[in-house]
Amino acid sequence: MENIKHTLTTNTGLSFEVQLGPPASIRSFFVFSLHKAGSTLLNEMLNEVCQQLAIPIFSPEYEEFRNGAMLGTLDDSVCERFVPGGYCFAGFRAFPKYLEQFDLTSYKKILLIRDPRDMIVSHYFSQKLSHELPTGELGATLQAIRSSLNQKTIDQYALESAAEVRNKFVQYQQAVFDGNLKLYRYEDVIF
Repeated sequence: MENIKHTLTTNTGLSFEVQLGPPASIRSFFVFSLHKAGSTLLNEMLNEVCQQLAIPIFSPEYEEFRNGAMLGTLDDSVCERFVPGGYCFAGFRAFPKYLEQFDLTSYKKILLIRDPRDMIVSHYFSQKLSHELPTGELGATLQAIRSSLNQKTIDQYALESAAEVRNKFVQYQQAVFDGNLKLYRYEDVIF
């Protein structure tokens, strides 16, 4: 079976094409995490497992990043890609706005979390020092963030970021906590 082509659009007017592999004979499922909660390691593990099992992965955030779009700007039409069978929907590092009206109750879900204090410290240093910047509007935004972090101490950044990180935890709690959720901690993945 051939790959399936889809066009994704952002609420800023950008559109780009993605290709999804043919669906596997499984119920689709979602994998969520947070920035600096072990999401990259989790996604690498998922990629290996899903590749071995011939389960195609669709990561809207990866596609946004790869195409230079600002993260979280896909419009609601992306939800048409979340079909009940055949796919792993992964790569989420925050609960996206377009899923707020999507019914996730019948889907199995994984959520990877980490102590928010550790997330904030890790995020500060990775944004400031280590991540390669993408092209386009996203790259320009991340460069501006990097420049502003050079003017802040870790303590200032932590105090400024605490409410936002808390809100991300609350969003997940409200959106995905049900009988179909399996919760993992950062330490579960690392160790």
